[in-house]
Amino acid sequence: MIKCQFDHFANHYEPKFLGCSFGFRPAKGCHDAIKELQNYLMRNSVKAVIDVDLKNFFGTINHKKLIEIVGETISDEVFLRYIVRMFKGGVLTDGEPQGR
Repeated sequence: MIKCQFDHFANHYEPKFLGCSFGFRPAKGCHDAIKELQNYLMRNSVKAVIDVDLKNFFGTINHKKLIEIVGETISDEVFLRYIVRMFKGGVLTDGEPQGR
């Protein structure tokens, strides 16, 4: 069921993501991001690289506003309620709660 819902969501939003976006995307992962960064650094003159780890970033997003934005392109109320439930339930990543 989750795979089906993910596919439903991805069909709407995947074409809108930038090619340089690697997080939680089909056929893209952290190794692809590292390879892309390495290629960029080799082709361009770069004086500094900054590493940022945004702890609990998703938990700080206004979920009500996010659902409003998602609702502009997805009219399936059942699916939108499922997303709200995921926000409330949270997800464990490496033992850390996300999305709460």
